[in-house]
Amino acid sequence: MGVVERHTTRGCPNLEPVEASGSAFPAGLNSLLTYGSTVLLTVCILTSATDFLVHRSDPKVSVKPAKIEAVSRGPEGDWAWMSVDLNADLRSVFSWNTKQLFVSVMVSFATPKNHVNEAVIWTEIITDKSKAHIKHSSLAPQWAYTLSAQDHALRVTPFNITVSWDVMPIVGALYMQHRSFSGFQFPAEYFKPPRPGRLKQQKPPGKIPGAVM
Repeated sequence: MGVVERHTTRGCPNLEPVEASGSAFPAGLNSLLTYGSTVLLTVCILTSATDFLVHRSDPKVSVKPAKIEAVSRGPEGDWAWMSVDLNADLRSVFSWNTKQLFVSVMVSFATPKNHVNEAVIWTEIITDKSKAHIKHSSLAPQWAYTLSAQDHALRVTPFNITVSWDVMPIVGALYMQHRSFSGFQFPAEYFKPPRPGRLKQQKPPGKIPGAVM
C-alpha cells in the first residue's frame, strides 16, 4: 500500500497576492528630486569653494578729501560738506563667478557725544569687469545731506574715509572687503561756501538713502 503524506499549514503565514500600489511613482519621483537637489547643492558648494580658494584678487584703492567746502555751526550741532578724490581699481576682484560689485564710500569720525558717526556719501553698482576701475576727481556726495555732529565739536576732528565693495557671486555667499584711510581732519575754523545753497551734489544711481549714525 502507498503511504499517504499529510501536509499541515498550521503556523504558516497566509500568503496572498500583493497588488501594485499607486504610490510607487510619487515615491520614485521624490527620490529622484532629492538626489538631483543633493547633487546640485554639492556642485554649487564645490564651485563656490574652488573660486574662493583659487581666485586671488589684488585691488588698488586710494581716496582722500578733494575739498572741504563748508564747516558750519548749526543750532543743534556742527555740519560739514566735502568732496573726495577716488581711484579704485577693482578689476582683479572679478572672477568667472562674480555677478556684480556694490561699491561705497563712507566717512566716519568720533565726537564727545557720539563715539561713532558714519555717513555713506557715494555708492555705485559695477556689473562689468571693464568698468571696475573707478576714477573720480572731486567726487561729491550723492544725497542732499551733510556730515553732521550732534554737538559743536567737528572742528579739528580727525576722520577716516573707507572704500568698501560687496562681492555678489553667481553661486555662493556674498562677502565684503574694504580699505580704510586715516590721517584727515576737519578745519579749525568755521566757514561756509561762497554761494550758500550751491554745494555740488552728484546724482544718485537709485533710491539708496544715506545714513548718519
